[in-house]
Amino acid sequence: MKKVVKVAGYQGEASVHTRSMNFFINKLSKTFNFEYEKDITLSGKKASSLIELTRNNNIQISYLWSSYYEKLLPEIQLLDLPFYFQNKKEVKTLIDTKFNKFVSEKLENNLNLQLLGFWDNGARHISTNRSFITDESSCFNLKIRTTPSQLHINIFNKVGFISCPLDVRDFKKALSNGEIDAQENPLTNFWNFGVQYSQKYLTLSSHLFGFCLFVINHDFFNKLQDQEQEMILEAAKETINYQYMLAEEDDYKLIDMIKKENVQIREMTILERSNFLEKVKEFHNNFFLQFPKMNFNKEI
Repeated sequence: MKKVVKVAGYQGEASVHTRSMNFFINKLSKTFNFEYEKDITLSGKKASSLIELTRNNNIQISYLWSSYYEKLLPEIQLLDLPFYFQNKKEVKTLIDTKFNKFVSEKLENNLNLQLLGFWDNGARHISTNRSFITDESSCFNLKIRTTPSQLHINIFNKVGFISCPLDVRDFKKALSNGEIDAQENPLTNFWNFGVQYSQKYLTLSSHLFGFCLFVINHDFFNKLQDQEQEMILEAAKETINYQYMLAEEDDYKLIDMIKKENVQIREMTILERSNFLEKVKEFHNNFFLQFPKMNFNKEI
């Protein structure tokens, strides 16, 4: 009899993440029986609840944006330092050479989770219902949806926004009710959450390069047979490659799709990025004072 594996996520059918989880499940469907709840927010749960559900073995496998782990794994905020990384390749190289091992050990030793890998969660950009984001004055008095991360809240308050921290579940409601003026997300979320219908100014700021943690309950994994473990790890590797490919493809095609919804798009200039960097540099300094071992040499 095949073992039952409960899997969960927090995005819809068209999402890169949902499609990637389907790919992973298909790779292993001959060995395991899967129960897949694609979007737990539809049943009233918060996206952030995926952490505890997986830790407690209520579900066995999940993915979630790394920022939601901030309180349990504060070093993960390295990936959330605004305007710190120049491009996605720089972050991926850091993850592959140094950060993956560190995060993997922390999850196993402290959280009863095993890291299957990092998924590309996209460069994050800012949209508003009023204007493009060019400087501090363009942020002033706009209510922006942020994640519940205290770092995110502080960052956006610092540059002039009014931060409104909301889990994905509550963000969707606030968006449909017109309760926020701005939000920040990768293009795939911008599109799949329907932001294009209410916020017509999209600034390609690339202030963060997001990644999801793709995890499995550690106790569950340890009780599997060696062959089953190997199959899961191999399927996870293939899924990571597939997911990165989908994410890249999505970014290319989504710009055109978003423009067709009469959304105006503008890329933030180098000077504008530099000015914002100066405004938020204190968050970089404070982080590395608190976690000096995270100050990896970026030239790798």
